[in-house]
Amino acid sequence: SFFTYLPFVLMVLVPAVGMRLLAEEQRSGTIELLGTMPIPMWSVIFGKFLAASTVWLVALLLTFPIWITVNWFGDPDNLTIFCGYIGGLLLASCYLAITLFVSAFTRDQVICLIVSATICILLTLGTFDFFARFYVTAFGPGVANAITALGPWEHFMSLARGAFRLQDFVWFISIILACLIGTSTILTAKRA
Repeated sequence: SFFTYLPFVLMVLVPAVGMRLLAEEQRSGTIELLGTMPIPMWSVIFGKFLAASTVWLVALLLTFPIWITVNWFGDPDNLTIFCGYIGGLLLASCYLAITLFVSAFTRDQVICLIVSATICILLTLGTFDFFARFYVTAFGPGVANAITALGPWEHFMSLARGAFRLQDFVWFISIILACLIGTSTILTAKRA
């Protein structure tokens, strides 16, 4: 049940950690200083993303005593638990990339937190049956299928069940790269 509740925790906490990544740089004016350095903007964005992803990796590793306790009292499938941790890291990185993308638009950290948490919540909850039925009645089945296909829930839950499918990995990497490329495009346009 740890992995069942993990997306609900991450969809609020990841934007709270990542809200300062670029919004504070823009508010204090140091983004202009970074723009004049002889390094590409892509490396700055990727460095910030990697640093924040490392924070979430350490945070997930600190839940390691749960794994020890489960192994002490029972005989779980450790490969399934390992896949769940990989899914948790990929989900946190996905939410972090979305937060970084939103952070490129604004100078205010609170606005970044609210907007990125709202996007993460809508993406996650949009795949549940209640919302899917609402989308079908409101927008039609084609748009509803597109909205529910964007949600990370099924991709994460397949990893949490121990099924490491290539399509889930490609989905997470695609969302992360799309958000990082979008962030780079926004900051390069602001720099020019």
